Amino acid sequence: MKKETMAKYLTVSYMLLACCLGLMTSCSNEEYSTNTESLPEKEVTYTFNINVAEIPILPAQTQLITDTKKEESEVEAPKPTTRSIELTVPQTGNYPSVSLKDGSKISVYLMLYPKTGYYGHKVFYSKKPVELTVKKGKLYMLSQQVEFLGGKYRVGNNERALKFNGEMAFHNKDHWMLSAIYAPGGTLNTENGELSFQGSMPTRFLNAGEKLTVGSDLNIPFILGTINNNKTRSTGVELEMDWDKTKVQEYNTGSPEANKPENYTFKIKKSVNFGFYPVGTLFCMRFKNDMKSIQVRPELMGQAYWLGRNGGSIDANKRKYDYSIKKVFCRSTSNKGVFHIGRDLDFQPNGTTTQSFDVKNVDINVDGKESPWLYFWQYSQGGAEDNSLEITFNMFNKDLYMDKLARVYTLSASNLQNSQGKQYYKTVKLRNTLAITPLYTVGPTFTSHIDGNLTWGNSGQSNAKIDENGKRGVGRVYGFSELRENNGRFTNPFTIKDPDGRATAADKLKWVLPTEKVVFSVFPKQIKGLSNIRGNNLWKQTVNGSQAVTVDGENMTDNAVYYYDGVKDIYGGNQKDGNSLRIYYAIRYVGTKYVSAWRYIEKGRWNGDLSNPNDQAIASKYIIQSRALTLDVGSHKTNGSYQFNYDKAKQYLEEHIIKNSFWSDDVKDGDKLNINSIDNLKPDVIKREFSLVGNWLLSNRNNTGSTFTFWLHPEGETRIIFAKLFQVSNQDRENMATIKAQKRGNGSTLSMVLPFLMPGQGK
Repeated sequence: MKKETMAKYLTVSYMLLACCLGLMTSCSNEEYSTNTESLPEKEVTYTFNINVAEIPILPAQTQLITDTKKEESEVEAPKPTTRSIELTVPQTGNYPSVSLKDGSKISVYLMLYPKTGYYGHKVFYSKKPVELTVKKGKLYMLSQQVEFLGGKYRVGNNERALKFNGEMAFHNKDHWMLSAIYAPGGTLNTENGELSFQGSMPTRFLNAGEKLTVGSDLNIPFILGTINNNKTRSTGVELEMDWDKTKVQEYNTGSPEANKPENYTFKIKKSVNFGFYPVGTLFCMRFKNDMKSIQVRPELMGQAYWLGRNGGSIDANKRKYDYSIKKVFCRSTSNKGVFHIGRDLDFQPNGTTTQSFDVKNVDINVDGKESPWLYFWQYSQGGAEDNSLEITFNMFNKDLYMDKLARVYTLSASNLQNSQGKQYYKTVKLRNTLAITPLYTVGPTFTSHIDGNLTWGNSGQSNAKIDENGKRGVGRVYGFSELRENNGRFTNPFTIKDPDGRATAADKLKWVLPTEKVVFSVFPKQIKGLSNIRGNNLWKQTVNGSQAVTVDGENMTDNAVYYYDGVKDIYGGNQKDGNSLRIYYAIRYVGTKYVSAWRYIEKGRWNGDLSNPNDQAIASKYIIQSRALTLDVGSHKTNGSYQFNYDKAKQYLEEHIIKNSFWSDDVKDGDKLNINSIDNLKPDVIKREFSLVGNWLLSNRNNTGSTFTFWLHPEGETRIIFAKLFQVSNQDRENMATIKAQKRGNGSTLSMVLPFLMPGQGK
């Protein structure tokens, strides 16, 4: 074509285009000037001949993630609460498979676009989904003519729809590309070309060899792309363009016939290796209890335990446990979003999703096999650390009969190039993360005494209702002499029955009265010094705290950092409204497998009146919440061990732990906490709640709504004046303190029993 002729036709084309744009703008302005509902811009469609007979269906590229040389296959993660699952090298094996159902029909959207040049990154996309038939590993098109819309693009501040003409067709004669996307459950907005999609996971564990069907068992997207010589995959397939030569001449691209899309036919080039394959990443994991590989550190475990003389020789090395998985939560930042098929095929995440399902008959035992497989899909392109998938298990400890033990694991997108489909398999060995956490060593509430049987109290009762006339309240108060009655009921390990009289396996679990060091493992004395409400000496402060404690039979040092925001009460006027809160935060056990975040909450109406609304559902409580962290949080690694680092621990405390989003997925940072939102918790948060029932220092009850006390193990004392109790109080100078029992005339100290778990009840 001569230069003058080309200029002539280009000029005519642009004049026509400008005229059309002017008409559309005029219509749009006229519509918006009326009071009626605005109408969309007049839609222009293009019908192309797409000659694609069959498309091979390809599986995801598969990798097996082998065990690493680290101590555990769950390692440090960027987020303080998650264990990262490390990805390594590919192998093969007999795993569950994912496929499209043979004989079914799937609905896909087609995209036709120039590969390069001025028209590149502008896409025509099918107005309606095109049906393809799945048959013996291939897809077959049922229609050769497809109606397309022009994708939107911007020129300056103006948005325009792509328009087809002969100049475009022949300018890209050797550069036309075709792609297709299958997004089961997705919804297309034809106005902007956005295809909304949310991936889904199978709601069950999967056995080896099990076959999953896309669109029913799980939703993952597929696209049409090219298999390159180096085995990598890229979006789109190169096309050959043919045209009706009786109507269209290549030298006359501006003719009316040249501008008609029905005069063109596109087919895939013969030399291209192509297929239809999944995009994103499919993680396939199973889990194994590897607690038997834990190396016990005898230097932390003396031979004589604090209850060894009472229950015989207690072997605290027996701290390996069998578990049943009861519920799975999957939280992803890149599972939900949109494909901009009017522009490109990149997936843009636009929200966080949490999927969950209940589980039956899936165990991870010390001497058992791996669990079945779990499948999770996410789209994590570019390696962004926030493109992560977090898996939380709620587990039942079958040896300690404890429910809702939870752990979080993360699969980070860093170093993954998975936009073109990867399938990773991993056997995750769980070791230290299955160890019982410190807050689980304290009983769920005080004990009661009904019909001669020791049972659990009802922590949901009001503070006024202790055990009375054989009826169960929040718990029972005991005199010092009662600790030794019935052959040493509380001086030896004891059992606690189900309060409803049912025979349960947990009836056999042994509990003990705690020593001072055991109590400090949950109730730290440093809380006492963070505020002085009585003296109004309040200020925001972060303090270093270190103390000797005993956790599940281990004598150790708890290196910790504590925080108080200096606010007297979040709500309430002198605590008369029953909705006041006072909250302290901590990071504790830094450098050990027990490293964890803690939230200590004083809640309710704080006074001693037994007949006020304090005795109802708003009864004053002392609440403790805790989340397990990863070993590296707040520490630095030296010669293979983790050492406490105050600056790092303080940084994590102030940047993560004190924020609402650390504790809840639904309470936003900056939201004012209240007596309801403090219980809106992530699934791995452990909680204990105790009623501030008051104290009986000389038989009479005092300070209801302000304090509670419980007996410490009497050691060798036989006289009450030497016996010790531990006191928890919202009166700061009396909080987290060990006090002595009293006897005066006919009055003597009474106190609750708050048992702790006897160590050595595992394997």
